[in-house]
Amino acid sequence: DMYKSLPDAARAWVDRTLESLSIDELIGQKLAPLLNVAWDPSRTRAELMGRAHRFQVGAVHTCSHLPPQEVHAQIEELQQGLRVPPLVSADFETDAAYPGATRCGTSMAFGAIADRARAEELAFESGRLAAKQARAMGINWTFGPVVDLPINPDNPITANAPRRRGGGAM
Repeated sequence: DMYKSLPDAARAWVDRTLESLSIDELIGQKLAPLLNVAWDPSRTRAELMGRAHRFQVGAVHTCSHLPPQEVHAQIEELQQGLRVPPLVSADFETDAAYPGATRCGTSMAFGAIADRARAEELAFESGRLAAKQARAMGINWTFGPVVDLPINPDNPITANAPRRRGGGAM
């Protein structure tokens, strides 16, 4: 178990922190709201941050509408008001699709490379670069790569050919 693998000082911090949290803060540790004004224009950044701080959320999900420096600043602001460092997730389905971040291409593009060894090398390097960029932004949990199978023709995600995997038309 992960807890048992921690050094003694880290386990002591976990124990002290958990013991100090109120029931509301313990519940907040189970919450993972979307931290993105662009996806929820009815909310301001201050309002979203205020909610995250008030409920002491354990995680947030951020999206790719801001440049990496702004994502980092937003995550730093979030962490200032939280007692427990949060998990910060993001969709890295192909790479760091943030304005100004280095783009590497889709897994479909890597799959189209005839030289399999070179394709694997490029895919690995793409993942390594995406991980470094995520870490630099403060993102510590990425969703990617993803595999979308074309089994439901009404699904708008699998209708998007660059994300779709599998043979033939739907």
